Amino acid sequence: MIGPLRARHRRTWAVLAVLLPLGYVAAISSRPAWPLDAAQNGMGPWPQEPDWEGSRRFDGGDLSFRLQIADGRLIYRPLDEADPPDVLLYWSPVQAQVQRPLPAEAVLLGAVGGRAPRSFDLPEDAADSGWLVFYSLAHGEVLKGVELPWGS
Repeated sequence: MIGPLRARHRRTWAVLAVLLPLGYVAAISSRPAWPLDAAQNGMGPWPQEPDWEGSRRFDGGDLSFRLQIADGRLIYRPLDEADPPDVLLYWSPVQAQVQRPLPAEAVLLGAVGGRAPRSFDLPEDAADSGWLVFYSLAHGEVLKGVELPWGS
């Protein structure tokens, strides 16, 4: 019984020694290429100087980002890899208070956690007025509010 089992085991390992490297090479070669910059994402180049830059200390990590509004879209680019992962971006017609619950009128734009740039469609009246609200889902509070348009 041990002899036939050893022979089957030896044949199995010989087959796996050939198939596993071939499968690995096939898997690596078939995956899609990652874009290297924002221009390859179809989002265009980033401006040299951002329209607005903000930072707030939050539980040992900075909420640091760049924002740009172009053609009714908001482009968000994180500047720090330590951003909290649970942050959602809202537009609100009224000012949101930091460390308070989200206003009832707020409209969800999307999640901003992670290191990848994001692009969001803004509501029609958002480019002229309102607030961008960064909300922590885990803590249930507003982290930062940015008034639109910039400099108001």
